[in-house]
Amino acid sequence: MSEQQSAPFGNCKNAALHHTDSIQSFGGLIAINAFAQTIDFCSKNIADWFEKSPDQLLGQAALNIFGKNWPKLAKLASVDGKIQLMKIDTPAEILVAGHRQGDHLILEFEEPGPTQPNWWDHSARVSFVDKLTEIRTVKELGKLLVNTVASSTGFDRIMLYRFLPDWHGEVIDEVCRLGVDGFLGLRFPATDVPANVRQLYTLNWQRMIADINSQNVALVNWDEETRLDMSYSLLRAVHPVHIRYLQNMGVEASFSLSIVADGKLWGLVACHHLSNKRLNAYERLALEEIAKLTSLHLQNLLGLIEQEKRSILREKLSRLRGGLAAMNNDAKSGLVIHLADMREMFNSDGCWLHYTGEDHFTGLVPDEESLLPLRNWLEVLSREEVADFSHLPESLNRHRNVARMASGMLFIPLGSTDFIVFLRQEAVQVVNWAGKPQSLDDNDPKALTPRNSFSVWAQEVRNSSEPWLDSEIELAMNLRTELIEYIDYARLEQIALHDALTGLANRLRFDKQLQQEVRDSLTRNSQFAVHMIDLDKFKPVNDTLGHPVGDELLRSVSRRLLDLVRSQDTVARLGGDEFAIIQSGITCRDNAALLAERVVEQVAKPYEIQGKNVVIGASVGVAICPVDTSQQDELMENADLALYSVKKAGRNAFSLFEHSMRKDAESLNDSDAIFQAVEQQQLQVYYQPIIDIRSGDISSLEAFIRWHHPTKGLLHAAEFLPDFEQMHFGPQIGEYVFTQVFEQQLKWRSQGNKSIPISINVSQSQFAATDMIGLIKKLGDKHDISWEWLRIDLKEQAVLNDIQMTIRKLSKMREAGIGIQLDNFGTSFVPLGYLTQLAFGGIKFDSRNIDLHGHQQEGHALLNIVQGITQVLNAKLIITRVESEEMLSFLRKQNIDFVQGYIISEPMPADQIKPGIDS
Repeated sequence: MSEQQSAPFGNCKNAALHHTDSIQSFGGLIAINAFAQTIDFCSKNIADWFEKSPDQLLGQAALNIFGKNWPKLAKLASVDGKIQLMKIDTPAEILVAGHRQGDHLILEFEEPGPTQPNWWDHSARVSFVDKLTEIRTVKELGKLLVNTVASSTGFDRIMLYRFLPDWHGEVIDEVCRLGVDGFLGLRFPATDVPANVRQLYTLNWQRMIADINSQNVALVNWDEETRLDMSYSLLRAVHPVHIRYLQNMGVEASFSLSIVADGKLWGLVACHHLSNKRLNAYERLALEEIAKLTSLHLQNLLGLIEQEKRSILREKLSRLRGGLAAMNNDAKSGLVIHLADMREMFNSDGCWLHYTGEDHFTGLVPDEESLLPLRNWLEVLSREEVADFSHLPESLNRHRNVARMASGMLFIPLGSTDFIVFLRQEAVQVVNWAGKPQSLDDNDPKALTPRNSFSVWAQEVRNSSEPWLDSEIELAMNLRTELIEYIDYARLEQIALHDALTGLANRLRFDKQLQQEVRDSLTRNSQFAVHMIDLDKFKPVNDTLGHPVGDELLRSVSRRLLDLVRSQDTVARLGGDEFAIIQSGITCRDNAALLAERVVEQVAKPYEIQGKNVVIGASVGVAICPVDTSQQDELMENADLALYSVKKAGRNAFSLFEHSMRKDAESLNDSDAIFQAVEQQQLQVYYQPIIDIRSGDISSLEAFIRWHHPTKGLLHAAEFLPDFEQMHFGPQIGEYVFTQVFEQQLKWRSQGNKSIPISINVSQSQFAATDMIGLIKKLGDKHDISWEWLRIDLKEQAVLNDIQMTIRKLSKMREAGIGIQLDNFGTSFVPLGYLTQLAFGGIKFDSRNIDLHGHQQEGHALLNIVQGITQVLNAKLIITRVESEEMLSFLRKQNIDFVQGYIISEPMPADQIKPGIDS
């Protein structure tokens, strides 16, 4: 046995803080070897809790020490990194917190408090979630969090501390007791919370220091070589530097909560008290739950903000792409003309283009003399990737004109010598620090020395600009790709991709542009239209007036079509008298209809050619991506079908594609196959088990439709349901599945088995259009069977389609005794407040959202948040798509109850599901 040091010594920046070998004095600790079930560690004060000294505990079997309490304690400490609480009598009542970390089951003991704080009961939890739902800004979210923590804890000072990109921190909200100084608006250097501390805070979301003046209690170790990982400990002692830091602030007790977004430490809630103060473990875990709910909403808010920024930038890039595409014959002119547009895209003050040995500028740039050192510095940068700078390099500081005009630079190389660099002016700012730091250099040892004073110290910051956002850097990388491609192919496109007669895009260029538009449409969730145009009565003109007149007529038509479109649209001649238009960025079908109508109108106006009056017409067929289809070939087919319908109806008009056109044009073979599938009972319902991970028993089943195709074999729903729905068989298929499930449940009952819950996935359209209650009651009456076992699975998008209608409909279904489950939770953004109104009985969460390798900590945190939400909703959590033993083992350690996936069983016919039905 050996007594460990009271805290890790050495530089707190590099110390292994999770291996601290002492705890705070208000509790005790025992760590049990998870395999040998013997005690490896205990705190030196353990006799205060169990009336046994460390000598009497270390090396002993846990069962001998804890007796009848051991099975409960072992289960309590069975989940990796997740704290669970219970009370035991030994003989006095004590509170036990347990978790597993590595090879040890860690038990921590404190004096008991109330089972749950009265300020965090179910009603308070629901109320807090409702308030979160109403919040739309980070500022409002911070105020709610700080006020909630302040009213719940009673600390003298509560600060919300947000980390900046350079890891300096800023207090953005605060509540202080009267007479207590605050730090609102002040900054703290990054060295106050070093990287190793931030990493630990990301794992362990809350830390309590009850009394900085108390002496830490050493851990006694059975094996001198083994170190105990205290990452998730509630009692872990902190580094002495942190204690001195709090002493210098006049603080005797502190409590902090982590705010984590996308697996990254976003900020801290720091609570200070000027005298010693302890929150019991129940209170601390309740506050941690508040922090996690807040973090989840913050992550959604930040995601929506970032998504909106990226959407705006993608739209700007799309507009630029259209403008450049119109000048593919002259790359330099295209770049120069659109230089100001590119500067505006990046919200920069100036822009410098160096292309083919020439310089071009827009906005505010350094004078010619100052450009030379800047040019020399840019030459050493990599020509393979974008580079961004928000602080002027040291070597350029002495050039004041450079500093003023180019403290921020976004460098986009376009080859070995060509480049674009966007410039931002110097943003001189005064930063108010909470005390003058010993040093702001992270590598300076003095920076780790706690400050003696936290009075405001103002620092003037120069040679820096407004930082480049992640979305702007991403845009720069995309722009680089676009411009390099544009430059490389500009001249080739002029020769190879344009129609020699009219100068319009030819078929090759049209196909290439169509492919790009389809890709962009899916990327930025936008729409565009394809107009297929045939000239009416052109052949007689060509035959009677001659080819020269016909050629001039084609050129005149081309000019009229170009006058009708915008710069980002594409007009092409596909051959003969066949033209096409790609109409980019439409918002609705009416946009496409208006352009098609104008094409018909303008083409039909008389032409004066070589002294002859010529009159022709145009037939136009229109298809919209992705509304009609997102497949390029099918999009053209749809436009051709619409064009065919115009010709069939008499020409000189336009038509937008309707799915009925394809149905009319398709062969009867496919239609016959669908009819046969229904009439000859080729459809069958398969069932996939959902198991109780603890017992291995089947807890419920999910129903899936399959088609035993006579030639293609067994088809999954995704392979045929769209065709069925297109032929209006959707309602019949839905009713067929419900009928088969009811009949199968009745069959199992007749065999002496108990009813097993079965869930049926209902699509958005089926949920909106079908009288679900009427259908279920009809089937129940027909088969003389109740439906308490039935579960309806709804995806988030079906819920969001009309949230108020969904609430009303689900309320009636619950009253009718029909169970509802939310499927694929997390794929859309259902406001948390609505979840409490919808009151789903179960939530399904896809295991593919959990990364066991690259970002394991984030996956762990995400799963904890989802578990917290299901607890708030009192719903059953089912993890779906579990495909590996590794994932199954992970979920078992996380105390997940129900799982579904191919590692358990693939969907199978009902007659293969016999084991476990009785259980």
